[in-house]
Amino acid sequence: PFSRLILQVIAALFIFTQGLSIQAINLGWISTEMTTITLPSSLSIIFTVIWITGITNSINWLDGLDGLASGVAFISFGFFHYLSSSSIHSEFTFLVSALIGTSLGFLTQNSFPARILMGDSGSYLIGFNFAALSILGFTSEINSPYSSSSSFNFIVPLLILIIPIVDMFLVITMRIKNGRSPFFPDRSHLHHRILNLGFSHQQTVLLIYFL
Repeated sequence: PFSRLILQVIAALFIFTQGLSIQAINLGWISTEMTTITLPSSLSIIFTVIWITGITNSINWLDGLDGLASGVAFISFGFFHYLSSSSIHSEFTFLVSALIGTSLGFLTQNSFPARILMGDSGSYLIGFNFAALSILGFTSEINSPYSSSSSFNFIVPLLILIIPIVDMFLVITMRIKNGRSPFFPDRSHLHHRILNLGFSHQQTVLLIYFL
């Protein structure tokens, strides 16, 4: 897990060097008097790396049941596509459309009982693209070059992926609290908890889709 994390950080740093970074955070959803917080370059790097690696791993940890990660990816990118109508970047809409198509196409073979599995390479690909495209699509200066500000509105992508993000946070917290490594595998994920309540595989997946 540590070698994977290091490679993810390197990939996130590469994205940062190409100009896709979190330089300011939009706080207009809290108060109209405090709209943005501009980050110094050091914090900009840290926030960008944490965002990309965090989102990437949240999708990877979600991939615990047949059809779960690919279905959530299809739904999430679907919301991205709906919201991308306000973006002037046709490349953004094109990339999101491609990811919707690949997620749905894969889901037809990955639903329970799965004929093919996503694996880490697939879940990392989905998570990394979601993290990078969220910065591209929800940073004001990038999607609206004529905007007077450049701030990242993280609330929208955060709400779209709130289930895997909160699940990852709680699992890490519980493992540390129990004196175990955050990378130690167990059955404390949300989908495991729902299964333990007596729901079937298909019911668990559909319930998380609905959430």
